Amino acid sequence: MKEHTVKLKQVDMLCHKCILNVLKALSKIDGISELDVSLEEKRVKITYNNEKLSRQKIQAIVNESITKGKVSEELFH
Repeated sequence: MKEHTVKLKQVDMLCHKCILNVLKALSKIDGISELDVSLEEKRVKITYNNEKLSRQKIQAIVNESITKGKVSEELFH
């Protein structure tokens, strides 16, 4: 098993819900051994088995798990 650590900068992480979504999505993935998510630093640090996962796959999972809030125009009328 070859473990690697990757640190991803995620500028779209805006709230604690984003962290929960990232943790929930990544905790289901076989091959991840350690997760550290920081809202203050907007960073996700992941230690993973590169024989089971790629950096690109992890990044795609993180990006899909972060939802952006949208405000309805009706609030401004």
